Amino acid sequence: MKTLYYSPLQIIYTIIKSPLLLPSLSFFVLSNKIKNIVISDLEAKFTGEKNIGMKHFLYMMAFEKSWRNLFYHRCRMLSGGVFLRLFLPQNPDTFIKPSLKLGSHARFVHPHCTHINCNKIGDYFIIYHCVTIGGINGETPTIGNHVTIGCHSAILGGVKIGNNVNIGAGTIITKDIPDNCTVIGNHAYIVKLNGEQVSIKL
Repeated sequence: MKTLYYSPLQIIYTIIKSPLLLPSLSFFVLSNKIKNIVISDLEAKFTGEKNIGMKHFLYMMAFEKSWRNLFYHRCRMLSGGVFLRLFLPQNPDTFIKPSLKLGSHARFVHPHCTHINCNKIGDYFIIYHCVTIGGINGETPTIGNHVTIGCHSAILGGVKIGNNVNIGAGTIITKDIPDNCTVIGNHAYIVKLNGEQVSIKL
């Protein structure tokens, strides 16, 4: 469980930075469509905490630059992402394909040097640092619900990743992954499928 804690210095810093936070806060408050999905992302970050809302949003915008990438991507629906970046910069080494359809409750865990180039990702997506999701010959991955991708992994080409999938650190995926499994390695192996230990080379 991640709980929000504002130190006195962080409160002062947030107040000082409030003029730059105001445009993003306006998008968050005034658009129900954006607010609902952004709150789902905050719920994924602050798991188990109640009354997720404005203070959590302001904290993430003020102190986690990579989280701004996710918020600006959400705001693209109202053409707000480019405008908002003029006030608070995003993390330049985190790329999200602008046309990506990203489900609710997304969580980016310090996603530095992470490149997300695919068409669709489902709900409850978790991604770590130094991950590449990219295309081969113009085809890009499709990722299901409840998928976690460990650091230094790569998912390449027009593959389909099923639901309830854990991809271990350093794994290279170039073939389809079924539902309910854990995949590790290069070359990749399924080591857990439907709750049972297995060893299936992809």
